[in-house]
Amino acid sequence: MKKIVSFLTILLLLIECPVFSQPCENNVFKPTPRYFKTAYYPYIKRNVYENNKTRFIIAKEGDTYAKIAMEINVSEYELREFNDVTDFKLEPCEGEAVYLHYKQKKSKVQFHIVKDGESVRGISQRYAIKLKTLYKNNIKKGIMLHLLRPGDRICITCK
Repeated sequence: MKKIVSFLTILLLLIECPVFSQPCENNVFKPTPRYFKTAYYPYIKRNVYENNKTRFIIAKEGDTYAKIAMEINVSEYELREFNDVTDFKLEPCEGEAVYLHYKQKKSKVQFHIVKDGESVRGISQRYAIKLKTLYKNNIKKGIMLHLLRPGDRICITCK
């Protein structure tokens, strides 16, 4: 019963949380390629990088999730799921990391200090950790991610 309540709480927060409808600004993760090791990915001709054992590309102007999904031979729905994008009106921003498979449940990073303009999804993309896992880790610690303010310390992979 406790797991069902926890799951429903996370689901409700994911659906109602306003961070998904924010436009592209500093609320998305725009990686600098030189800080990430390159990785092999058989279906795509672009540069592929790796963050927390998760492969990603950097979106170019005009990219859509449908276009990228076709390039890597997955469905658009799957690609959006890999990147925690539930709103089908949203497309990747130029320079944004687009993960090519599921993100991880853990990271080497324990905590993150929220900066002005950051979104929960942007933070999950930065550390290549599933958004659902980020919510779950923080609910356990009593931190409500939908109430974040700059300077707040959130759990990425706490023990």
